[in-house]
Amino acid sequence: MLPSPFSAPDLSRELESLMEAAGDIVLRLNTRAEIISTSRRTQQVLAIDSIPAAASMGLLLHEEDQEALQNALVQAISQRRSDRIEVRIATHDNFLWVEIQLTVYINREDTLEILAIGRDISAQK
Repeated sequence: MLPSPFSAPDLSRELESLMEAAGDIVLRLNTRAEIISTSRRTQQVLAIDSIPAAASMGLLLHEEDQEALQNALVQAISQRRSDRIEVRIATHDNFLWVEIQLTVYINREDTLEILAIGRDISAQK
């Protein structure tokens, strides 16, 4: 019998590749908004070497945007649908305006996760 082309290691590599291509900022979150992983591009855009494991996404945001994130997460999780918000994410020396799309999905362990895909909208602000 041939191995499934969608085995767990392959899915993990595929998700990593998709995260790199998806946007300026891409974060994989658990339902408590704790960061599971980030794309390398995210680290470059934010000018940080790494984000500590289980750090809250809210810690990356301007304090005035943290409530909007929480509300959008609750909405996305409870209704199992995508939600968009505009927030300011901290970079090494400033804040970057980003439109974030939150997409809820079930991972291979059958638990909910959120993919937060952001694009830089600073030029529009």
